[in-house]
Amino acid sequence: MFATRNLAPNDLILAERPLLVISRAMQLGIPDAQITQLTPAQTMKAQLEEYEELLRFCIDRMSPENGTAFFKLHNCHTEDSSGPILGILRTNAIGFSVAGSDVKKEDKEFFSNVGIFAVASRMNHSCTPNVSPHFHSPSFSLRLHATRSITAGEELFISYTDNCKPRAERQEDLRPYGFKCACGACSDPD
Repeated sequence: MFATRNLAPNDLILAERPLLVISRAMQLGIPDAQITQLTPAQTMKAQLEEYEELLRFCIDRMSPENGTAFFKLHNCHTEDSSGPILGILRTNAIGFSVAGSDVKKEDKEFFSNVGIFAVASRMNHSCTPNVSPHFHSPSFSLRLHATRSITAGEELFISYTDNCKPRAERQEDLRPYGFKCACGACSDPD
């Protein structure tokens, strides 16, 4: 994504409702008796297959336009036993919370989600992003705001990782996406 006009810090760039939302608190329903009979690799495979089936159920209920938008997103998890839907989810999900500030810390995971967005999920990564995503609960939309002045034609970036981590940890976080970040923060030898 590229800026089509000059942007000032905190300018709203996009407000977008999700195509799909999945709770991070969701538990898969593989019976304990079955798990004890499986190797760890078999358990992981069974969980991935169940997750894929659940996601297929959700995708099948989308409007045709939203389903098409979902399947146009990139999947960088084609070689790790993720199905095509889970691969798209793992590649493009943006985390957010719908919890208010009055929610107890131990309950926050219940309100923690990931969403897939037709436009925002296409944004590239930088460890020094110029865009900040925030979920706006009243409108149930992801809002992207400029974090600094951005000139027309400049690429817009979000971060896929915690920018406060050391460079080596950020690079490890990004490894599943299939690229090595070369932004200013990663290229700087200091």
